[in-house]
Amino acid sequence: MNLSLGQQWDQFLLELVNTGRYVSASEAVRDGLRLLEGLERKRLALKDFLGEAIAKGGAHSDAEVEAFLEDALQAWDKQQKPV
Repeated sequence: MNLSLGQQWDQFLLELVNTGRYVSASEAVRDGLRLLEGLERKRLALKDFLGEAIAKGGAHSDAEVEAFLEDALQAWDKQQKPV
């Protein structure tokens, strides 16, 4: 796969590699994609959760929504860590 990120992102990746934070630009991009994947999973989980609540005609408190999202994020984090 070949990507063109533009000067801003190229410079940002170069800085990350030059400071030693990442070994390569590819590693940094993969890390960024993992973060994006986590956000997308949270968004979809919230959408499903709210859709189910609306369908049931019930209501959920802010605390219930936060707890659900935290559980979903922790489950995703566990999937991402190498064994």
